[in-house]
Amino acid sequence: MKKLGSIFGLLVSMIALVVAPTAMAAAAPALYFEQADVSVVGGNVSLPVHVNAAGSSLDTVQIVVTFPADKLTFVGLDKSGSGFTAFVPAVPTDTNGQVTFGAASFSTKAKPVVGDVLVGTLLFTAKATSGVGEVSLSGSQALRSGVTLTGTTTSVATLHFGAGSTTGGGLGLGNVAATDITVNNTTIRWHTDVPATSGVDYGQTSSYGASVGSQDLVTDHRVKIGSVLPGGTKIHYRVSSVAVGGAYQASEDKAFTTLGYTVAITARDKSGQPLSGASVQVVGGHKAKANTSGVAIITNVGPGAQKVVINGGKSQSILVKSEVGAAATKVQQFTLVGEPAAFPIISLVLAVLVAAAVIVALVMLMKRPSAQPKPPMAPTTPASTFHM
Repeated sequence: MKKLGSIFGLLVSMIALVVAPTAMAAAAPALYFEQADVSVVGGNVSLPVHVNAAGSSLDTVQIVVTFPADKLTFVGLDKSGSGFTAFVPAVPTDTNGQVTFGAASFSTKAKPVVGDVLVGTLLFTAKATSGVGEVSLSGSQALRSGVTLTGTTTSVATLHFGAGSTTGGGLGLGNVAATDITVNNTTIRWHTDVPATSGVDYGQTSSYGASVGSQDLVTDHRVKIGSVLPGGTKIHYRVSSVAVGGAYQASEDKAFTTLGYTVAITARDKSGQPLSGASVQVVGGHKAKANTSGVAIITNVGPGAQKVVINGGKSQSILVKSEVGAAATKVQQFTLVGEPAAFPIISLVLAVLVAAAVIVALVMLMKRPSAQPKPPMAPTTPASTFHM
């Protein structure tokens, strides 16, 4: 019996030795470049960064990128196709050849990362035309609930400047436009001469702050920015695409303005009665005629304080809320007090004056004395003729 216990203990120990490395490997995620060896021909370089959770569950990665500043210029981070939902900072920048940012999956619909997912694509322009340089992820970490997962491995990408050729060749990008613009969304379109990914950075300034896109390789690109934009607001955007082999191209900064909000202004007189047919105008914007209930519907009104004039009277203020999502499509209600239209009163006065003038003219004509007929002329008597 004692011997059987010893044998059982030995088996347990052997199993533990086999399982332990497997468990340790599962708990050691890897942060790595999609391509470890890259030939750089031309001015643009794209380096996709992945994380392999290796069976563990993680929700955050802290990325530290070190690159040769004499050979590369950091352009930005393409987040299209990323397995993470939030980035801090939203627009990473470099400091003396180093870029640091965090990526997390904290939204209510996001699930912890357990497999291999794309973190994002690092975008550079090449300064060097020859030589070799390395881009490193050393110092990057994977975390779960704020706790660093020990044993995380990182990798290095070696860049060969001016050697060989990229698999995908060059990448041409053009015909960039914002289409189907509404109060809270739009569709950004562009074309590339070879199949490539689609990415759009956008925001209320040229620093952007948000990104959306797709990893699908297409030439006709359509990316919808949906239900996240405020109405009546200028939005800056920039598109980018990455082709097979790493060829990368981005557009210059562009902008469009979302449509304004719809407001319903009820015009009433001082006694509270509706001003049917009243002219209601947002100063500097559209004008509408009130219906029988005194309600005028005005579209494309910008957010913030707006001045409104009723029947040409004094301006009054309304405060239009800046809404996004479904709330942006709802009609905002306002009630203002105005004066009845002055034009009908003037018309009535003029009509009365004209009628009075006609009556006076008729009376004066009737009182004018009639012309007396001239008396008939007496017959002329012929002069008498005397004969001597």
